[in-house]
Amino acid sequence: MNNNNPNTNPNQVNGQNGAVYVDPATGQPISSPAPAAQREEPVQQVITPETNPGPDKEALKQEKLKNIQSNYKAPSKFKTFMLIVFFILLIAFIFFLPEIQVYFSELTSGKKEEEEITTGKLVCTLDASTTNLTKEIERVFTFTDKKLQSATFTTVIKGDPTKDEDALNEANDKCVLIKKSIKGVEGISVECKYEEGKLEEIEKFDYKTYEIEKVRTAYSEAGGEVVEYDYGHDIDKVMTSMRQGGFTCNKEK
Repeated sequence: MNNNNPNTNPNQVNGQNGAVYVDPATGQPISSPAPAAQREEPVQQVITPETNPGPDKEALKQEKLKNIQSNYKAPSKFKTFMLIVFFILLIAFIFFLPEIQVYFSELTSGKKEEEEITTGKLVCTLDASTTNLTKEIERVFTFTDKKLQSATFTTVIKGDPTKDEDALNEANDKCVLIKKSIKGVEGISVECKYEEGKLEEIEKFDYKTYEIEKVRTAYSEAGGEVVEYDYGHDIDKVMTSMRQGGFTCNKEK
């Protein structure tokens, strides 16, 4: 009686549950291979980068604007008033700059005192020389309480006795003609002093008795011109008109 189990694998000794397996090639027993270990697939971690939108430019601009508005302080009324006053003074300074310059010029030259003289004389001079002739003009006005009283005009013409004889004679003839024309007219007198190479013409005016119409006619007929002023004329206005004519004027006591 065969007790061999037909279902027994000759290559298997004590199979499962302690069975020993025999390697058919060598006949040597081998342990039961361990079941294949279950491999774990590595988990790949997917990192999704965070999106950085960056600073909002419009938001920053609005924030800066809010800061400026919150920190802004309106100028005080006092500062505004002082600013307006400053601009007014600046405009006035520019407008009156010529008068200011004259004021300081007279102050530094010691001539500022002339404004305080109300009674005295106003002396005005002018050099009207030409190429051939030397012509010096002096006009002296007397005034009381700043009102014109009288005047003396002196004109000295010099030249070469030979080369400028014709010009000197012509000037002398005009002076003599004016002297004759105003003869008998109140308020004026004319003197003509002519010597070799020099003519001195002196006109004197007494504005209190001055007959302006007759004087104007006499000068016109002689081909001359007369400087017209009225009795009591403001001496400062006389000085202004003389300076406008190129004269240098100073008041004296």
